[in-house]
Amino acid sequence: MSRGSDLDSGHLIGRRLHIVGEVKFAGRHCLLVDHGVKVEELRVVLNHPQALAQCENTLTKLGLITEAVDDTAGAAKVA
Repeated sequence: MSRGSDLDSGHLIGRRLHIVGEVKFAGRHCLLVDHGVKVEELRVVLNHPQALAQCENTLTKLGLITEAVDDTAGAAKVA
């Protein structure tokens, strides 16, 4: 399922720019945890809202709470 563009292009509206093509790719996400932590022990997932939306079905199936942060790298630092 696509969640749209990762590029926030709203600021380009009204400029003399034209979309001339599109590239699609299948993204792959992984959960980053400390060594030895089991999936059953997870409670909360921190990530950028776009990544959380892309993984929504899986995270819901796992019963995980999601918390949006400014960026994926920042989420990794907090973890």
